[in-house]
Amino acid sequence: MRLRDVLQPERVIAYTFQCFLWLVALLLAGELFANFVAMRHAPIWDIVVFLVIAAMTSPVAYLARERRRKRPGRKVLRRGAERTPVLPQDRGEA
Repeated sequence: MRLRDVLQPERVIAYTFQCFLWLVALLLAGELFANFVAMRHAPIWDIVVFLVIAAMTSPVAYLARERRRKRPGRKVLRRGAERTPVLPQDRGEA
């Protein structure tokens, strides 16, 4: 983040939200790792379910990233006035 971005509130909010999401992702990854380590003595079925869920998160994250990347930019074409301008009406002249 550049210093001039601090002066633009919408960029500061976006950056703060992105940092929050990274923090949540890191905490979630730590929790998943702790659960995996704790599951060493668990039945094999629980370990298989955990590995299937962990394997599904990667493609879902990839698809979300690609969908966001392929989103076209919002370009507004301005071709000038498309409506007839409304002229002020003379009120009070009688």
